[in-house]
Amino acid sequence: MRRSINMEKEEVMRLQHIKQAGIKYKQISLWLTAGLSLVILIACRISASCDDILARVVNPLVVSAIFSLVSSTAYGEAWSAIAKSSPANLTKFYLAASALKMIAGAIVFLIYVLVCDKQNILGFAAIFLLFYVVLLVFDTIYFSRVEKKRRLS
Repeated sequence: MRRSINMEKEEVMRLQHIKQAGIKYKQISLWLTAGLSLVILIACRISASCDDILARVVNPLVVSAIFSLVSSTAYGEAWSAIAKSSPANLTKFYLAASALKMIAGAIVFLIYVLVCDKQNILGFAAIFLLFYVVLLVFDTIYFSRVEKKRRLS
């Protein structure tokens, strides 16, 4: 009886930890996206080279920020679901989610190239790549720390 109660408490604590980690991940990724957007806008404003700011910076920035927010939200929700239901499969999830994110990024890039102005492709590629790499590094660091805490407890 006592063992069953302890197991239930451990399960409740595990689920609470997963919920908190998922919420914190989404908050930090939101702040990273907003901060990176602000830094890019400030850098463009300070430099004198941004004549056509809408086409050269704002459009790529909006597409990159939306992709980052959608992919981070989906990643966080999927991680929470996998961590709750089958934590033994998290390593497979990290690999599959990264591959899926890369494919989705390539699709967004190709759509932008086909739809938007051909002169601004290099600027879009730089901004999109910056967002992608920053969030990739964040994902890696954040979830390696979460996994390390999970194994220690």
